[in-house]
Amino acid sequence: MKKFTNILLALAAVTFAVASCQNKEPEYQPGEPDATGVFGVYFPAQEALGSHTYDPTMDPKVDITVSRKNTSGAATVPFNTQVSEEGVFNFGQINFADGQSETTLEVTFPNAVEGTQYSFSVTIDDPQYASKYNTGAISADFSVLRVEMKDFLNPVTKEPAVITLNEGWWGETHYAQMRYYEVDGVRTCTIYSIEEGGIWGDLVDATLEFRWYTKNTNGKGYQLLEVPKQYFGFDYDDWASKPVGDAVSPIFVYDYYHYWIERGESESSIGTWLQFAKNYGEPDGSYPVGYYDGNGGFMFNLRYYIPGLGGFSPDPYEFVAIAEGFTRVDYSIEVETDYSAGGVTPVYVETGVDVASVKYAIYEGELTATQTANKIAAISDGTDPSTTFSDLELDEDDAIKYGAFGVSPGATGTYTIVVVGFDATGKAQEGAKSTFRYVSMEDEPEYEVNVYAYTEDTPARYSSLHNYDSFAYGIVGEDLTDVHMGIFTEDQVKKYGDQVFDAVKTSKNYALTPSQIGQVNVEGGLYDIAKNLKANTLYYVVVWATNGSLEQFTYSTYQTARLPYKWNLLGQGTLTDGFIMPLFGMDDVTVTCDVYQEDGDPGLYMVTGFQLELCALFYEVDEEVLVPYEGENWFNSEIVIDATDPAGVFIEAQDYGIYVNSNYGYVMIETEASGTLADGAFTWPVKEMYVGLTGPGKWYYGNPDGTFQITLPNTNAPAATPAVSGNVKKEHQLAKNATLVERVKEVYERDPKPVQAKVSALDNNRRDNTGEKKLGKFIAD
Repeated sequence: MKKFTNILLALAAVTFAVASCQNKEPEYQPGEPDATGVFGVYFPAQEALGSHTYDPTMDPKVDITVSRKNTSGAATVPFNTQVSEEGVFNFGQINFADGQSETTLEVTFPNAVEGTQYSFSVTIDDPQYASKYNTGAISADFSVLRVEMKDFLNPVTKEPAVITLNEGWWGETHYAQMRYYEVDGVRTCTIYSIEEGGIWGDLVDATLEFRWYTKNTNGKGYQLLEVPKQYFGFDYDDWASKPVGDAVSPIFVYDYYHYWIERGESESSIGTWLQFAKNYGEPDGSYPVGYYDGNGGFMFNLRYYIPGLGGFSPDPYEFVAIAEGFTRVDYSIEVETDYSAGGVTPVYVETGVDVASVKYAIYEGELTATQTANKIAAISDGTDPSTTFSDLELDEDDAIKYGAFGVSPGATGTYTIVVVGFDATGKAQEGAKSTFRYVSMEDEPEYEVNVYAYTEDTPARYSSLHNYDSFAYGIVGEDLTDVHMGIFTEDQVKKYGDQVFDAVKTSKNYALTPSQIGQVNVEGGLYDIAKNLKANTLYYVVVWATNGSLEQFTYSTYQTARLPYKWNLLGQGTLTDGFIMPLFGMDDVTVTCDVYQEDGDPGLYMVTGFQLELCALFYEVDEEVLVPYEGENWFNSEIVIDATDPAGVFIEAQDYGIYVNSNYGYVMIETEASGTLADGAFTWPVKEMYVGLTGPGKWYYGNPDGTFQITLPNTNAPAATPAVSGNVKKEHQLAKNATLVERVKEVYERDPKPVQAKVSALDNNRRDNTGEKKLGKFIAD
């Protein structure tokens, strides 16, 4: 493989360099000698140095061990000090008795004020005492913060609370306790295990450290948490897939935001968590990693990274710590409104389980944040009249309550509904709002949504597309502000029913771009082609649209034709992937594949059955691990190869059958018509193959070294790559040399349709006032 070739070349270069220089005498420049009788004093490694937290009841002093190499004679060692603040530290002396190799420097700090960090540095630089060539350090650094360390207590027993840790990514539950100190409204906390093995059961040495901003609730009831970059020592002896190096290696823990920033990712790739972080961040611009709910619940959003294995990206708040002894309550409340229908605007309310009832009031126009806060207070204390809604249903699985009702404010216009949740005692808790557009029943004809969808055969001039795997569709509308469109099979519609329509309406994945909406709104509408479809399948094109006042659903169907191919199995060949592997910085691999030939057209071939083996090598896991994930991480895509012209072989854009990860999605394959079929092997020139990634919707050059190859059965072929073993999915990142393909989006147009024209007689004798004969015109009937 290329990786090992480079190493061998590097070794060869070193060998040549050594051989060419072996006859030269090395030249040395002698250093300045130590002073005669130098004592060689140094500071050995010790726990006393570094940063420390002292409880106010602890003796305010530190004993620093000092050693020396030359033990002849008594010595008092001079040293220099640097301090963060004068008058805090009192330094003793460094005294050695004759023959003594180790002594102690005592430093006291009785004047250190609680809650303030202090530090000092001690340096021995007198040449009679410090050797220039000592391996030990001649400087010692120390910092101290005097604060009261407290246990996080169970409010009932007043004993240290047992905290249950539910770790979502690893799927484990463990038990811990927490200690903290507080300075200026910031608690610095340490969660430590109270069971053998550490927080996650197989840790060598780990505590989870974080900061808890007790003063900053941001008006949302959240007490924010930050986790500094830290690492834990893991013992990987029992892991099938291990990091590079020792069995004990670190796992790095970051907060979600800074993990991506350190990796150089753009803010757009961080998604919804970044938006939360921006909304609830600290005034100094720092970002939270989670929050404490104020009642015994800690929710962390962490990102793990293991050198040699990759990163692990959990969902928000996947690390949850619940402390015992708290009567935990959830008074959260959210409200959403929908488009009016029949003069009624639907309102959906979702609350925490401890909300007993909801009161609401409706106001004209859109309220500002200040106005909303004032109205929440007015509904809470009864100043503003409101309506009570108590018909809340409990969802025990999701631990929420929910309900729905309709409102009819009166005249058509923009309104804001403000809701407030009340507990079982009738006390107001949290509030929320939603602004909506209401259309009265009598005004609905004026605001009617005009949208129409249709399907038809793919135009014949697009010769590469066929009615068994594609169809054309169009959307025509007028004055639409938002349009969503999804294509589903009949089986999906039967299985999910109305959920299909809900998904099309609510998911951004189905939203058309502003440019596409512009095409919908002009004469002729949006016209496009759905490709790579299943044969002999009924498809639904579902469209949801709104003009900002009302909404409308429409749909059209299309039945694809039966696939004309009839494949005959030739046998087993090989596929050498120099295609996606190098795109992600990995070596080429060779896997086996099943090769078919079309019964009626021997120039058409189809390969399949290699995806599971390739996916296992791509993820670096056992095939058995991936078998249950067919359809999610891999599937046996049937890749059709057109070798009708053996000197101009090509593959149309189609699924490759491999899933990368949530960032990159599925892999597509496409080639230029520049491949060849020779000596039983399909090959393509460098950069004439293209890798499509459905996640970002981009294409990259594949086959960077020209090594991609498919061999027919009974052909000399490379040996298959040995299987790998492991059980941890590798995270993939595009290689630095990955090159985007500049592709011009194909624009599809309808075939002009012949129309019937009315034929009328012409008055060819008509003249104007100059006597010139003019072209005739239609004579009205």
